[in-house]
Amino acid sequence: FTGTTGRQILACGKDRIVIVEPSGRVAWKREGIAALTCVRIRGNDIYWTDGSLRRTGFSMGKERTEPEFLYRGPTDACDLRGFDLAANGAVVVAAGASRMVVELDPETFVPFVWIKTEKEPCGVRKTRRNSYLTVFDDSVAEYDSTGVKIAEWNADGKRVSDALRLAVGTTLVAVADEVRAYAPDGGSRRIVSAGEIDGAGDGMFSSLQRLANGEL
Repeated sequence: FTGTTGRQILACGKDRIVIVEPSGRVAWKREGIAALTCVRIRGNDIYWTDGSLRRTGFSMGKERTEPEFLYRGPTDACDLRGFDLAANGAVVVAAGASRMVVELDPETFVPFVWIKTEKEPCGVRKTRRNSYLTVFDDSVAEYDSTGVKIAEWNADGKRVSDALRLAVGTTLVAVADEVRAYAPDGGSRRIVSAGEIDGAGDGMFSSLQRLANGEL
C-alpha cells in the first residue's frame, strides 16, 4: 500500500503485525497478538482476527488507539479464521467451527447475511458479482448470496491458504508452494511457485493481494 514513506508492506506472522519498507526496514509493529490469522488495512485502520475481528488505528506509522473489538462470530465462539474488506465496503468473515460465512454491516458490524458451509472455512472474499469465494483447507468454493454453491476447485490433497478473483473472471488460488489460475471455462495453470522467487526457497504461499495499481 502507499504509506507515509511511499510504498510499504503490511504483513503478519507468529504473534505480530508489521509494516515494512521494500528494503526490509520495519516502520511499525505490534507484538503480542495471539492466534493471528490475517490483516487488512482500510484508511487509517488495521483490521485483523485473533478468533474475533478487531482493529486498531495508526497514524504516521505509530499506533494511536487500543485494539477495538468488532465481532466474535455467529455463535459467539470467537472462531473467525479469516475475513475480507471488499472493494464495495462489505465486511465478510469466515467462522471456522461454526461452518459459516457471514457478511457484516460496515458501520455497525451487525451481521445480515449468513451462509452455511459443509466444511470449516478458513477464509473468504466477496466478489464483484456479490458471491462469496470461500477458502477451505483443501479446496475453494463459491456461493451465491442465498448460500447455493455455484463453483468449486479442489487442490488434489494439497493445503489451500487463500483465493482471489480477478476482474477478468480468473480465480487465483494459493495451493501449498504455488499459485494456480483457474479460468472461467474450467482451464487451469500454475502461474508461479515459491521456488521461482529469489529467497523463497521451498516456502509456502499464505495470502494473495491485488494492489491498487493492478499488481499482485
